[in-house]
Amino acid sequence: MDPNFVVQLNDYRVTTAEILYWMPDHRHVLQSYIWQNLDLAPRFPNLTSSSISGTRAWTASCTK
Repeated sequence: MDPNFVVQLNDYRVTTAEILYWMPDHRHVLQSYIWQNLDLAPRFPNLTSSSISGTRAWTASCTK
């Protein structure tokens, strides 16, 4: 049986996050990062524990 199908049986659904950010040396260019994966709402454990969390923290530090 496909592992993605088994995960969907356990109430996981496709989750999409769009991160908008500026590069420190190109602040006039707004960039977008799209992340999509199976995750469990409303806690979103994959979103909060993946490398995207590091990206979000980096983004927050760059936009100050």
